[in-house]
Amino acid sequence: MKSLTFIFLVLLFFACEKNTSEEQVSTMETVETVETVETDTNDIDTDISITSNTSDLESLFLLQEGKVGLFEIGITVDKAEMIAIEYGNIEIQDVDRMIEGMPSPALELTINGTKALLLEMSEDDSVIYRIEIDVDIFKTENGICVGSSYQDLKTNYTFDEIHWGDAGQPVVIIEEDNFSFMLEQGDWWQMGEVTEEVPPETKVIKIILW
Repeated sequence: MKSLTFIFLVLLFFACEKNTSEEQVSTMETVETVETVETDTNDIDTDISITSNTSDLESLFLLQEGKVGLFEIGITVDKAEMIAIEYGNIEIQDVDRMIEGMPSPALELTINGTKALLLEMSEDDSVIYRIEIDVDIFKTENGICVGSSYQDLKTNYTFDEIHWGDAGQPVVIIEEDNFSFMLEQGDWWQMGEVTEEVPPETKVIKIILW
């Protein structure tokens, strides 16, 4: 009888050991599964971040109503300087131009040594109220930029006339977008008037947002 009791206890002991081992293995598998899920989640976060950055990169050089990339009409000078730092390769310089005998403070921004933007500011509250674009990296959704042709403007916009702009330059004004496209002069432009047909290849030399 004692022998049978001893054998029963031994069998019971081994049975408990086996269950404990199986529980440990199951627990380890659960931990590994959780770690795998966490890794996958991190990968997704990274992909989302990359996608977001790609989208931001496209918007950095988009020209739209009241906005050039991240620079917007109505922002303060301090905000404009912070945005320029975000771009990473923009140098900022305070300039004070004289327009019709009156001081006109502005921020001149250069990219890789080339003048790119002029942010004109109000003296009263240091808010940006006008932006001049001098390079072709900033483009509208339909691809219009500095260097586009007069024919490109006619294809993409509706306008009736060419106006007298700063320093007597010919300007195409698009009222609905608050865009002004300054054109290179030619024989067709005399004393502030269009005297003959504008050559379709005439280039846009500056874009102004207001």
